[in-house]
Amino acid sequence: MSVRLMGASGGGMTDPYTPTSGTFTITGAIAVSGAFSFGAAGTITVDSIGTGTTAGVTLRNTAVAANGAQQNSPMDVLSAQGWKTNATAASQEVAFGTYVFPVQGAAAPTGSWRLASNVNAAGWTTRFSVSTDGTTTFTNDVLFAANKLFVLGASSASSPYIYYDNTYLNLTCAASGQQVRALPFLAAGSAASDFVIFTQTTRSAGSLFEINRNGTVMFKIRYDGKAQVIAANTQTTVGAAGAASALPATPSGYELREVNGTVMAFPYYAAS
Repeated sequence: MSVRLMGASGGGMTDPYTPTSGTFTITGAIAVSGAFSFGAAGTITVDSIGTGTTAGVTLRNTAVAANGAQQNSPMDVLSAQGWKTNATAASQEVAFGTYVFPVQGAAAPTGSWRLASNVNAAGWTTRFSVSTDGTTTFTNDVLFAANKLFVLGASSASSPYIYYDNTYLNLTCAASGQQVRALPFLAAGSAASDFVIFTQTTRSAGSLFEINRNGTVMFKIRYDGKAQVIAANTQTTVGAAGAASALPATPSGYELREVNGTVMAFPYYAAS
């Protein structure tokens, strides 16, 4: 390894220093030109940063980009060895690396930080990326351990969250006692007693479920389970008499619905 030692004042050693053995300690900045390797664990310490953002190690590509020819950053690679059991059994490299992928732009370039994987030197495949505008992209399924919890917003006891319990996809807010459960899929030929479940434990007014079209409420289910009929779906006149049988004098019961803000009783009869 060839290194050039830089002092705090900007001066440095004229000739490269090549350590051969033992501990190699550097105080101050270090610039490395060309390939190098370390044969033992090492530590880089940068003190007194406070709450600022100070680079500890920088991997830089200083080659100038051109129209249609961007310059990726060097890759920071973590490499390990795993054993494959199929013939011929052998140890193979498993590596992950991160790098910056710039994208040409009109007013300014953009780019993304990418995490890629590589098994047995078969080639790098991007698995995850974060772009300069904050967009996060997963290239495969996203799995969460511990009941596969996904918190929406700041994590707290009152935060709404989504989780999958191996049967239903659940949207829950513990603080408000509200929960929506949806069966996301069924095996071919199978049946289920429920598909979408709305659970409300604390609400004592308003709607539990609502269908809204372009800002207009089309249908509601009240907090107590009663259907809400909107004014647009009511009228005060009827058409001409039809050919159906007349209703019996006494209905089997009455269904309660809310019509224009008032709970009404609708008679129902046994089916023929």
